[in-house]
Amino acid sequence: MSIGSISNISFRQASPFPMEKNQGYFMPMPQTVSPQEQIPQQAPQVIVVKETVEPQEEKKKKGGLRNTIAKIAKFFTTASEMTKASAKALWYGTTSGAATLAGFWALGAVPKQIKNKSFKKAFTEPLKSISTKGKVIAGLVALAVASVHIIKGVLRSNQRAANVEHQLDVEHVTP
Repeated sequence: MSIGSISNISFRQASPFPMEKNQGYFMPMPQTVSPQEQIPQQAPQVIVVKETVEPQEEKKKKGGLRNTIAKIAKFFTTASEMTKASAKALWYGTTSGAATLAGFWALGAVPKQIKNKSFKKAFTEPLKSISTKGKVIAGLVALAVASVHIIKGVLRSNQRAANVEHQLDVEHVTP
């Protein structure tokens, strides 16, 4: 014996009072369609609605004195921070690259030249005695150190520009 569900059964109680129908208290029950009477549904149709975007007039920003002062202050803070960052990148990048080259020279080139019995050549031509791998690694170290200082400078510059905007109570403007 199989047990099935009957779709016509509803547990909602209909109002026995006909007066309530007129006053809007009675909500008619939805009509159900038996599975045999169902009409096969067609595939949903996609309707493409093209929205026309009207060009909106941009409001002209007030070029007040406060905005002008903020622009000038942001320019000088950005210029000073980027100058500092460039100088640090140049100095520390060069120093770290030279230190790496010196390490490769002292730990690789000098022992190799001593083994080849041309110790004088290690001092007269130090760059030729350093391996290509050492030169490449020294260049990458210098580049990495310089990049770190440039990125820190950009972030510090953005922070100082935002501080200027907050102090002068001006809108944030991205360049």
